[in-house]
Amino acid sequence: MASNKTGLSYYSVDTDRYMDIRIRRLVKDHGCRGLAVYDYLLCEVYRVQGCFVAWDEVTAFNVAEYLGLKESNVFEIVRYCGDVGLFNKELLSRGVITSASIQRRYLEMCNRSKRKIAKIPEECRIIPEESQKTPEVCGKERKERNISSPNVEDIPPQSPFRGEAAVGPSPEGDRPSPERKEKVARKRKELNLSAVGPSFQPIVADWLAYKSERGQTYRQRGFDAFYAHLLELSSGDAGRARKIVEQSMANNWAGLFLLKTSNDHERSTKNRTPTPDELACAVAEGWARAHTRQEWE
Repeated sequence: MASNKTGLSYYSVDTDRYMDIRIRRLVKDHGCRGLAVYDYLLCEVYRVQGCFVAWDEVTAFNVAEYLGLKESNVFEIVRYCGDVGLFNKELLSRGVITSASIQRRYLEMCNRSKRKIAKIPEECRIIPEESQKTPEVCGKERKERNISSPNVEDIPPQSPFRGEAAVGPSPEGDRPSPERKEKVARKRKELNLSAVGPSFQPIVADWLAYKSERGQTYRQRGFDAFYAHLLELSSGDAGRARKIVEQSMANNWAGLFLLKTSNDHERSTKNRTPTPDELACAVAEGWARAHTRQEWE
C-alpha cells in the first residue's frame, strides 16, 4: 500500500561512509562529537521532512541537549559540515540542512516504499526537477520515469583546505560513475617516467608496485618529488637507492628515509638509557673484575 507520509521511518547507509575524506576530516578536526552531530542531523532530516530540516537555534538546542554538547560547538560542527560539502553550504546559510545526496537518497527510499507523493520543495531543491518523478505502479507492471540514481556523483562545494580536494565516496551514496573512475585511474597511471635513469627504472617500478599494494598512487608532481628525493638520499647511486627502497618496504613505511647503518645502531645504543637488568650486569661485572685484580696483586 502506498504511503503519503513525508518523513521516513528508516534510511539505508553505505558501509564505506567512513572512507569518505569529508567524514575523515570531520572526525579528525572534531572527533566523535562531530560524527555524532552529523549523524543526528541526518536522522532528523529523514525522520521529519525526508529531504531537509530547518537549521535554527531550536534545532541546535535539540542536538546539543541530546548529545550533551554546547550549542556553540554544535554550530561550529554544522558550519564545518557545510565547508567540506557534507551539507549544501549555500542552503545552510539560509537556514536549511540538505544536500544533493540526501535528496537522491530520499527519492530512492520513496521509490522502494512505493510512495505516490515524493516532492522536494522548490526553495531547497538541488537536483533537477525531472529527477523527482516516482514510478507508476499498476499490478505487477511498473514503469520507471526518470528516477535519478542516488549513486550519481555529487559535486561538493570547494574544499577550504589547500592541496587536497574534498572528494571520495559520499556517505549518502554519491559514488563516481564507472566511466569517471576509469578516467581518473587512467590519468593516474599515465606517469611520465622519461626522467628515470635506466639503472633506476627497476627500482622505481618496485616502489610503484609497493605503493599500489598499499592503495596509494602518485600524480605527476608527487612522483617527480619522490624521484628527486630518492636521488638525493642515494646520491645518485642505484645500489644505495635499492637498499633505501627495500628498507622502506621491509618496515612498511610510506616514504623514503636515509639508509640506516651499523654506526647509526651503535650511536643509538650508546645514547639510550640502559635497562635495570643491564645496570645490574654491569655492576656485577665491574665488581668481579676489581676483585680479580686484588687477588692478583
